[in-house]
Amino acid sequence: MSTPDERTLCVLQTRRFLRSLRSDHTLPEPVRQESHRLLRHYPSSVDIHLEAALQAKGMRGMCFDPEIDPGWWREYPYGPVTKECT
Repeated sequence: MSTPDERTLCVLQTRRFLRSLRSDHTLPEPVRQESHRLLRHYPSSVDIHLEAALQAKGMRGMCFDPEIDPGWWREYPYGPVTKECT
């Protein structure tokens, strides 16, 4: 299990990685488009700080739905996230 600081660092590093993919014109267009699409919904550093502040006050922060409609994956070309790829 990761610690809060490790988790925060990884989220921020992943955002930077996705941004680097989006701006790398040597990559295929579908890769750049997908990184751009993912970034539109990815938490910013402001979101992370707000989440941490809410949690520090004992408030509930961002909620995620643990159940994702399996039909969603049919349209997603990169497949579902599984324990093998996390």
